[in-house]
Amino acid sequence: MLSASALLVGAPLSNAAGGPLEGPAGHATVVEPRQIDEVALPALEELLTTQLPDGSFQDPWRGRIGGSGLTRVVWVALRQASRLSGQEAQARIEAASRSLALGTELTQVLPKWPLAMVFDDHLETLLGDYAPLQSELEDLGHLHASGVADFCFQRKGCFNNYVLAGELLNLELAQTHLGTTDRAARLAEPHLAQRTLGWMAHTLPRSTSETATVSVPGVGRREAAALSDPSVYPLAYQALCTAMLTRASYLAGARAPAGMRRLEMDALWELLGMTAPNGEISWMGRGQDVVWSLAASFYAALQGSTLVQASQPELASRLRGLAAIDLTALRERLGAPGLRPRALTGVHGSSGVDFYYGPIGMASLALVWIELAREATATARGPIGPLPSAQRGAWTSDVRRTGLLTLRRGDVWLGVSVRRFGTDPRTGWGLLRALRLNRAGTWDSLLAAMPLPESHGVTPQAGPLLLSGHRASQPETQSATITPAGIVVQGAWRPGTRAVRARWAWSARGSGAQLTSTCPRRHSLRFTEWLPSTGPLRREEDRISQGPFAVAFSRPIAVSLLPGRYASARDTTLRAYRVTVACDGRPLRVIWTGSQPAPA
Repeated sequence: MLSASALLVGAPLSNAAGGPLEGPAGHATVVEPRQIDEVALPALEELLTTQLPDGSFQDPWRGRIGGSGLTRVVWVALRQASRLSGQEAQARIEAASRSLALGTELTQVLPKWPLAMVFDDHLETLLGDYAPLQSELEDLGHLHASGVADFCFQRKGCFNNYVLAGELLNLELAQTHLGTTDRAARLAEPHLAQRTLGWMAHTLPRSTSETATVSVPGVGRREAAALSDPSVYPLAYQALCTAMLTRASYLAGARAPAGMRRLEMDALWELLGMTAPNGEISWMGRGQDVVWSLAASFYAALQGSTLVQASQPELASRLRGLAAIDLTALRERLGAPGLRPRALTGVHGSSGVDFYYGPIGMASLALVWIELAREATATARGPIGPLPSAQRGAWTSDVRRTGLLTLRRGDVWLGVSVRRFGTDPRTGWGLLRALRLNRAGTWDSLLAAMPLPESHGVTPQAGPLLLSGHRASQPETQSATITPAGIVVQGAWRPGTRAVRARWAWSARGSGAQLTSTCPRRHSLRFTEWLPSTGPLRREEDRISQGPFAVAFSRPIAVSLLPGRYASARDTTLRAYRVTVACDGRPLRVIWTGSQPAPA
C-alpha cells in the first residue's frame, strides 16, 4: 500500500481553529470543508437536473452525452452521498447507478481514474452490486486517449496529459488493493507503484523543462517548470497536469522519489507565476477560461501547500492564497449546468470555446478536483501569501520552453508570448493578456481575449508584421528579458530578402499596456486588433475603439475591417480590424486600454 502521509506538514500552524477564506497577506487562514460544500453540493445538484431517465445527460451545447457512462459524475456523486443522508444521498446514488448502467466510457484512460477512486474511498458498497465494476478495474489493461491525442499516447516516449493520467491511474489502482488473474492487466505488474514512481522521478521531468524563473520582490528568484502538453504547453493543461502530479505526490507520500518532489515544487511555482492577479490561469492556448482549469489549480494549490509546507513554507503560503482566489472564482461560476462554462455572466453559446468541450463535461471534471481538494482542508493551514502577480515588480519568464513572460508594473499586469505556435491567436506572438487594477479593487481587461482560429480560412496574426511592398514578415525572437523598461525582446522580422533587426518592449503606461516597436523607414507595420461588436467602431486619426476597448498609436493609421467571424471565451462575436502604420524610422508606440470586467 502506498503511504498517504509524508510530504505533509506534521502539525498545523497557528489559528488551527480556522479563519476567513480570504485574508490579508500574513493572516493565518484555513479553507473549511463547508466552504467547499457551498460550491460542490449545489453544483452537482444543478448538473444532475440534466440527467435523462436512461442515465445520459442533456448538454446545452452538445446535446445528449454520456451514452457510454460519465464516470466523473459517478465518483463525485458517490463521494458526496457518503457524507449526506436521506433523499440527498439517495438521489446521488441513483444518478451514479444510472450512469454506470450505460458503461464506463469505453477504453478511455482519463475516465478510468475516477472509477479507481471509487474503491480507494471505499464507496463501492453504496452501489449494491459492484462486482462488474470491480472486475473491470482488476482486468484493466491497455487504454486509449481521445481523438488525435491517442497518436502520442500510444507512442513510446511521447508525452501529453493523457500519458500522465495513465500513470496516475496506476497509482490509484495500486491503492485499491484489488488483484487480478489477467496477465495483461495493469494490476498484474508486481511492482506497479514503484515502477510508476520511478517514471515520475526520471522520465516525466524530461517531458518538460525546468527552465522557468519566478521572481518575487522580497523573496528572490525560484526555479519553475512548465508541465503540460509539448510543444505549445497550454496553460489550462499546466493546471491539469500539475493537479495530477500533486495527486500522485499525495498518494506516494514518503515514497515519492527526490526527482518527483523537485518537479512537484517547480510545477507549483510555475502555476503561481503564470496565474494572473485575478486568478486566471488559462489565458494562453487551448482551454481558454475553461472552468476545470480553475478547479485543477484549486486542488493543486490546496493539496500542494500541504506537500511543500515543511520544505518551502513561502511557497505553501502563496499556494494557500491561490486556493482562496480559486475557490472564490469557482463560487462565482455557480450556475447552469452546475458551473458556468464562461467567466462573464450574460455570455452564452459555444462560440469561442474549443469544439471538444461541453459544459457538462467541463463541470464534471471541475467537480472531481473540487471534491479532491476537500480532503486537504485538514492540513492546508497556515499564513496566506499573495500571488506573485499581486506584487508590483514580480515577473515570470520561461523563454526557452513556453516562450511566456508575465510582469506586474504598477497597477498593470502583462502576459506576453515570444514564441508563435501555428495560426491560433491564443498561442500567437506578442501581448496575449493585459489586466489593470481599477479603483474598486477589481481587475479590468485592457484588450479582448484572443479568439479561436477560424474554422475555415487563415486567421490573421496579431503582429506587428513588417510590410515591404506586398510582403509581410513575422517577428522572430532572439532574446527576451525583464528590465526597468518592461518585457524587452530583441529579434528580427523574417522571412524576407534579409532579416530586419528589431526591438520590442511591453510596459505599463498610465492606465494601459504599451508596446514600443522598431519601425524602420520605408516600411509599414501591420496589426490585427480584435474588438467586440458592441456598437459602431469609433475611429480617429491615430486611435480606434469599440465597446470597452481602445487602441491608440503614436502615428496616423489606416484601418480596414477584415472578413470572417471570430470569438473568444469572453466575447462570442469579435471583429478583426487591420491597422497599418507607415514608418519613419522612429519607434512606434501602441497603447491598449479597456474597462471590460475580468473575473476569473
